[in-house]
Amino acid sequence: MEYEIWRNLFNQDINEISVPHEWNLAVDPTLQTQPGWLQYTQSTFGRFRCSRCTRWWNSAEVHILFLMKLDRVMRHGTVKMRIFKQECKRCSFGLMETPEITQENIRIVISNLVNRIQSRIYLLNNRYEDQRPVVYSDKMEGPHNREHCESCRQNMCRWQ
Repeated sequence: MEYEIWRNLFNQDINEISVPHEWNLAVDPTLQTQPGWLQYTQSTFGRFRCSRCTRWWNSAEVHILFLMKLDRVMRHGTVKMRIFKQECKRCSFGLMETPEITQENIRIVISNLVNRIQSRIYLLNNRYEDQRPVVYSDKMEGPHNREHCESCRQNMCRWQ
């Protein structure tokens, strides 16, 4: 997954709201909740492809964890992000696969994140509700499969 797109869109959106602090977005594939950090979770639509059997599947439950913190003394804010993976249900020993997320849905996730920073960090009532992701396929394979969901294994999934 190309995380530079995430960072560029984040920088663009955070600069548009003219907050008085510098912010950065850091990707951490092992991120866990941490005391002192504000937590925000989202789910979006994505597509997975098994690197062993080449099976692909769509998911409307690609979970993303964000931790946010503002250091007012240093005048700097940090957002840490983790995109949870899923494994193939067909393979016996499937690998946890990283999802493909369209740029449109990345844009929606980032917009929701920046709105959350405005409301939770700066206490600005922006009156924006979270945008819902665009679902690009009606090919869904039934209910959420907990045993193949990294987010469920980390007790972060809303379906556990």
